Amino acid sequence: MLWKKINHFFIRLLNTGVSDGLPFVEVQKTYLFNLFILLAIPVVPVFLLINLLQAKYGLALLNLGQMLIYGIGIWVSLTRKHLVYRPLSLLLSSIIFVTGAYVFKNGCEYFLIINLVSAVILFDLTWKYVMFSVFSLFAFAFIKIDQDGFSTLVASLQNRVTINMIVSLIVLTIVLQSFKTLYLSYHLKLENAYNEMMRVKKKKERIMQVLVHDLRNPIGAIASFSELLMDDETDAEKRSSLEMIYKTSSESMGFINEIMEMETAENVPLVLGRVDASKIIEKVVKMQQHAINKKQQHLQVKVSEEPVYISADAGKMERVVNNLVNNAIKFSHIGGMVEIDLKKERNHLLLKVHDSGVGIPDKFKEGLFTMFGTSRCVGTAGEKSFGLGLAICKQIVEAHRGTISFESIEGKGTTFSVLLPVAV
Repeated sequence: MLWKKINHFFIRLLNTGVSDGLPFVEVQKTYLFNLFILLAIPVVPVFLLINLLQAKYGLALLNLGQMLIYGIGIWVSLTRKHLVYRPLSLLLSSIIFVTGAYVFKNGCEYFLIINLVSAVILFDLTWKYVMFSVFSLFAFAFIKIDQDGFSTLVASLQNRVTINMIVSLIVLTIVLQSFKTLYLSYHLKLENAYNEMMRVKKKKERIMQVLVHDLRNPIGAIASFSELLMDDETDAEKRSSLEMIYKTSSESMGFINEIMEMETAENVPLVLGRVDASKIIEKVVKMQQHAINKKQQHLQVKVSEEPVYISADAGKMERVVNNLVNNAIKFSHIGGMVEIDLKKERNHLLLKVHDSGVGIPDKFKEGLFTMFGTSRCVGTAGEKSFGLGLAICKQIVEAHRGTISFESIEGKGTTFSVLLPVAV
């Protein structure tokens, strides 16, 4: 438990300055820069204290310089101002390492390797990274050769320890730069693809808003006025034209209403509460009673005697049940049977809506829950289907941590099953 808290705290520090919408490359730079600072901050004060106790005031002064560099680095991450300081901090800390290694022989030249790795991400331009790498490699080589003495340079080259170390660092520099180029190029392509996808999504949402909000009122008015005119029209030909207008505008309104339901299911957060599932069934049955009577169908409802409570958004769950029952009525023949079965199975609620209608053809089963899929069949009385209802149901059910499935035999009927966790 303690380790998880420490890990969570460290991740929060690592995310300092990172926010939603920040470009991928900038996120990588911020992570690495924060890591660079976080690993150094606990160590430098210890070195400062040791050097002061040992009266090594020159090294202590270098430690104070490092602490100042890292303190400014924290301020840069928090405020996201003067980001150019990040690569500059690497250069300044490298100068301190070189000074410590050359003047005080404290082995700080090996910290140059850490800075060399960090520079791969923090330096934007290749030529800057190359210049920094040349400086670091030259400083490292100079310090190593100076430690052995220039008079023993030939011997150093003969035993090849120093030269092998320098060559390895040169190869490491080239490999790191190549890796950066490939890695960032790949992720930039992903980021560009994501940005393009978001642009298209926003464009689609704008079109949907126009479709839903700007067209709904005039189309609704056309449907209402055409219905009023039909009641007073005695001429058969004119009445037929008005009926066509009314039917077409009503179907358009149905389509717009389904789009509004989809938009609500996608964008409006759930308002959860303790809901008695039987009350939802009761309400939906009342809403659909007229449609059942119109097609002279028989409705059979089986509800568990014991109340089954679920943690749900009552309005959205009502849409699910209403869509499923409406589909059962739509695709059942006149005089057919529609069954609703609600019961509790262990820790879950199981709702089944069965009809003895036309069933679902095999070619439509795969894309049944897909928005605007190919499964837009016409009802037994010519009712329109827009291919959104089941997609909406699936979104809502899965948002409630449930599942929705179906079984269907063409010509014999369909059963939809919804499984939801019961409220604790």
